[in-house]
Amino acid sequence: MRWLSSLLVMVVMVGSTSLWAAGGDLPGSGTEGDPYLIEDLADFDVFADSVNAATYWASGVYTKLACGPNLAGRTYTTAVIAPDTPDSTGGFDGTPFTGVFDGDGHVVSNITIDTAGASNDYLGLFGAIDGSSGEVKDLGMQNINITGGDTAALLGGLCGYNNGTISNCYAGVSVTERGGSWRLGGLVGENRGDVSNCYSTGDVEGRSAVGGLVGKNLGSVSDCYSTSDVSGNDVVGGLVGEDWGSISNCYSTGSVTVSGESRYVGGLVGQSHGSVSDCYSTSDVSGNHFVGGMVGDNSGSISNCYSTGDVEGQGAVGGLVGWNNDTITYSFWDTDTQTHGVTESIGVNEGTVTNVLGLPTAQMQIRITFADTDWDFTYESTNGTADIWRMCVDGVSYPQFAWEFAQRGDFACPDGVGLSDLAVFVEAWASGAGDANWNPGCDIRMDERIDLSDFGMFGENWQVDFSLVGHWTMNETEGSTASDSSIYGRDGTLLHMDDADWVEGNVGNALVFDGVDDYVEITGFTGLLGGQSRTVCAWIKTNVPGQVIIAWGPLGASGCRWVFGTNAVGQLWLGIGGGGSITGTVDVCDGDWHHVAVVAEDDGSPNINEVRLYVDGLPDLPSVNASDRTIDTLPGPDVTIGQYNGVSFLEGTIDDVRIYGRPLRADEIGDLANP
Repeated sequence: MRWLSSLLVMVVMVGSTSLWAAGGDLPGSGTEGDPYLIEDLADFDVFADSVNAATYWASGVYTKLACGPNLAGRTYTTAVIAPDTPDSTGGFDGTPFTGVFDGDGHVVSNITIDTAGASNDYLGLFGAIDGSSGEVKDLGMQNINITGGDTAALLGGLCGYNNGTISNCYAGVSVTERGGSWRLGGLVGENRGDVSNCYSTGDVEGRSAVGGLVGKNLGSVSDCYSTSDVSGNDVVGGLVGEDWGSISNCYSTGSVTVSGESRYVGGLVGQSHGSVSDCYSTSDVSGNHFVGGMVGDNSGSISNCYSTGDVEGQGAVGGLVGWNNDTITYSFWDTDTQTHGVTESIGVNEGTVTNVLGLPTAQMQIRITFADTDWDFTYESTNGTADIWRMCVDGVSYPQFAWEFAQRGDFACPDGVGLSDLAVFVEAWASGAGDANWNPGCDIRMDERIDLSDFGMFGENWQVDFSLVGHWTMNETEGSTASDSSIYGRDGTLLHMDDADWVEGNVGNALVFDGVDDYVEITGFTGLLGGQSRTVCAWIKTNVPGQVIIAWGPLGASGCRWVFGTNAVGQLWLGIGGGGSITGTVDVCDGDWHHVAVVAEDDGSPNINEVRLYVDGLPDLPSVNASDRTIDTLPGPDVTIGQYNGVSFLEGTIDDVRIYGRPLRADEIGDLANP
């Protein structure tokens, strides 16, 4: 989604009572075809004033943003729109919003809500969205700061309580409490309606029922994600804290941590009494009791899910689920990412489990692992035609949702936005929901029409190569991080190096290595595994032979590692273990800059004698030392640049290191060698 924001006039507001003079109707008539328009901050204040609730918040009334209201300089003590009326009943006593609010892609920014210690409930841009007619859509929110008081409940960036429909919205938030708040979410505090195609970023902190997107869910959450870091005491999840409804096609990535004698902590959901299907979590999770990489406590159903985060806890701790009281099917977790001794899929199991496994990263990044257990992927129909998941090639990453790729314009395999995707997009051009050529996968903005707004977002990613799984340009000038410019963000950490090691390179800057103990580690990236097609290339300048350029994989059996460097006489060398290696013929250790590359293609049985070497864009015909050694790289030490397993440290300079999850063509390597 792409949103437009603008800086408007700032007005001081205390609570929900504005200091502007009331007066003037909003443009429009409030119908679907002629909605009320909010064209500036004064219009927004008219709409938000509870005095005008009967006019603008009622069922059947349509309102659309035509600007991006900036609320900087104000501090509210209740929700901005449709606030609760504080009293002793404990329920919502204000006027809920039951109309239709269309953000039209605009952003509301800089909201501050601080109850100053009071126990005001239902906090957010909207206090309560209610009824079958209540709807908020296509709205962005940035820099939203909400602080609840003692025992405050129902806090969310967009709304405290939703019993209507929320779609295509996002919130960049800080939602926190001064003591004892519960039902807190980055987007919604409590959901009893439908939330779809939404996401949240930022930080969420509370006591109980705390989630990155939704605090407590009794409705439906679908096609959503959260990158928010979440913390609390009990019932804490990366996406949803407490679930009694349904969650599908969702994921979470932020850290989940708790304090005190906590329980029910999960990467996606803290405690689930409903259904969780086709979801994943990469969140690291730390708690005490009933802690799981996906769900802390399951009393409902979990199906077709996986987790990859590191899990830590004291009792009833599982890589997937902490405590299971019901049903879990066809779900997996990554054993290689665990650093706190977690070995069980489920900490305590008192329910029914079918095909729930902990697997190493290599198997978690192979499509057949999931497709063989009825997961519905693109380009197959045996497991269904919903095309929920997508993996174009093995060994690059874990399964992702097809809608994740579609949001960046990548509609078809291979990974990346290119001509094949353009053909799909053109076929669906100018269509709307229900048209013969309608393709929902091309509706990047998710507004049920495919037009210039989608094309603009498609163009932003044009010819981005998603098979580039790591690209360290070495263009920094200081610091201890070699940034990854690929979309995967696999930054490298410099070890035993300092600012003086950033030097002029062949393409921008480069890193100089001392040959003693200098190297770069790509923490958390175990490289391309199995027989996955790959290309590894870099610029090097050295006059010392017998050194490593880039490497990964463990010591051990034949074919299990990938070590690319030079041999004792300065020629390119690739070793895969068990005596399997190839060498080139060109001397690349002559003190000059050389572009070097190695290419392996998965033809079903990849082996060492099929590998191709290149120097300065030209083939470097190798000699094979051990033929027919199968390439089967295993996870082991993370990718390192400049050494392998504590030996063969490189003395020289390295620039522009790249790893691709596909075999580059000769002309593509030639282009890289002649920038």
